Amino acid sequence: MRVEVVQHLGAPIRQLLDWVLEGYHGLAAVGLLRSVYGLTTAGLMVTSWPDRHLFFGPTGLLSSAGLKEQWTNEDAWSIFDLASTTSGFDVFYVFFVAVAILTMLGIGGKPILVLQYIGTWSLFSQNSLLGDGGDNLMYICGIFLLLTRCFDRFTVLPREPSRRYRFRTRWIPSWLSMLTHNTGVLLIAMQVCIVYFIAGSFKMQGEMWTSGTALYYVLRNPEYHLPGIEFLFYFAFPSVVATYVTVISQVFFPLLILFQRTRLAAVILMMMFHLGIAVIMGLTSFGLIMLACDTIFVSHHLAKLTDKIMGRPPAPQTAPGPGTPQSSPVDAESYPLETTDRPSDNPGEQKVSVPDGDSRKAPS
Repeated sequence: MRVEVVQHLGAPIRQLLDWVLEGYHGLAAVGLLRSVYGLTTAGLMVTSWPDRHLFFGPTGLLSSAGLKEQWTNEDAWSIFDLASTTSGFDVFYVFFVAVAILTMLGIGGKPILVLQYIGTWSLFSQNSLLGDGGDNLMYICGIFLLLTRCFDRFTVLPREPSRRYRFRTRWIPSWLSMLTHNTGVLLIAMQVCIVYFIAGSFKMQGEMWTSGTALYYVLRNPEYHLPGIEFLFYFAFPSVVATYVTVISQVFFPLLILFQRTRLAAVILMMMFHLGIAVIMGLTSFGLIMLACDTIFVSHHLAKLTDKIMGRPPAPQTAPGPGTPQSSPVDAESYPLETTDRPSDNPGEQKVSVPDGDSRKAPS
């Protein structure tokens, strides 16, 4: 009896290990997330260029010790503190604008991503009032991105094997590279689930969310108001339905993405929600970063869509494993797996559906 229980519990663990070591998952999603990370940072810095000294400079809005203590974490380190003059600040500012653009275009690899993280942290340490929540998410997911091969997709560079790839495949075992990358993908997926579950749980404790009036009052708030949407205020029923759907979908999102039949619908629903946040409420950075994070669960759909747009030929229906020869690049989008459910060879074996990234089949 004890042996059967151990074997029953060991099956999901074996499936997870097989999934981790069978190939690189989520390449398209982590590439998109990296690109959006650079896009939102570059967009903020470029649009703030006329007022950069006021917002972030050494003699700007929060330069006084009293204001910094009141509105920001005065113990937070910022590389901009090294610039005591406006000209020195401009040098740092232009440098990190260039870093954000390189991150968006997929140029430079992990060193550029580290500089991007330092620049983002320093920027919002200078003035946290300009953050909309997207910065907090990237503080966490930015670290996870460093574990992944996020420069393989959504890059202007050719996809042929580079010197960096040849060095990596020569000195780093393929199983270790897969383990590191897929661990980063799983950590990003877990972070997204945590965000949705906690957000939905707190909404359930709010009177306006339980009464169905939350979205109505949010759209009436002048700080989160898009001119021209006043007509939405006159339709009470859709507003109430959207309020309840938002709460329910966020609370049950971690459960819905475990099953292939409900995963795509749950992700599309959350994408529509965050698209509305980005467009209607004006929380552009947060909305775009959450949209990119959502694709971590449907990365193979994203890969198929981008390949179709770019006119790439369809990929073969096999996936490389840990024993893949190191003479050719390993790319999960180039070796997609099928997503269809298939009966288990062992009727008593418990099937677990792991967020599939770019793979199209739950590990068996």
